[in-house]
Amino acid sequence: MNIDQTDKLMRRLRDQDPARSVPPLSPETVHTLIHNAMKDGTYPKDHNTNPNTADNGGVSGASEIERQRKRRSLLIGGVGIAAAAALVTAVVLPTLDDDGQAPPQAMQSTRLMNPSADPGAPAAMCAVPTSDYLAALPLAFAATVVSVQDGVAELEVTERFVGTPEDRVLIPDQGTDPEIDGGPLTYNPELSYLIASDGEYVLTCGLSGTDTPELRALYSAAFK
Repeated sequence: MNIDQTDKLMRRLRDQDPARSVPPLSPETVHTLIHNAMKDGTYPKDHNTNPNTADNGGVSGASEIERQRKRRSLLIGGVGIAAAAALVTAVVLPTLDDDGQAPPQAMQSTRLMNPSADPGAPAAMCAVPTSDYLAALPLAFAATVVSVQDGVAELEVTERFVGTPEDRVLIPDQGTDPEIDGGPLTYNPELSYLIASDGEYVLTCGLSGTDTPELRALYSAAFK
């Protein structure tokens, strides 16, 4: 809740406070309350024996005190209920934009990096991929490319083999055409991919690529 919303809530609470119109206790009443509290912590049991009679139509001071106490207790209870209702409203109601509409919730996503695209980098020296190596990785899933915008491919996860990626995965689209062995993949919209990762980088070298029968067979052997 920001400062402006807090100020609005406080104004609403003040506007709904019924105790604003209650007159303050008279000095005589305040004196009697303090005297009784210091004496024994209780109000007089016999209202008719109290000699204090303020301008209250002949009603004893103790009776007036008791009446004021009950009225204030009811008012305080009413203010508490109103404040609670206002706070619940502030918590439950979503923040609205200028058009009175709730803003869409941001979708969680998993972000992965690409291996180096340099043909001379160590990543380009690939060993033959095996199902045992693939099965030992912390993250592997199938996904379909939803879009490629501003150099970033957005994939929708359709199957999880190991690990728990979010429904959306974002990967920089820095692939080359033709792809370099061990380098980053090229992501094409609407194509399905099998992705293996160490949790940070997409692993290629035959471990990740488009969902072909050959690559699918490797995944089936690893995650049978």
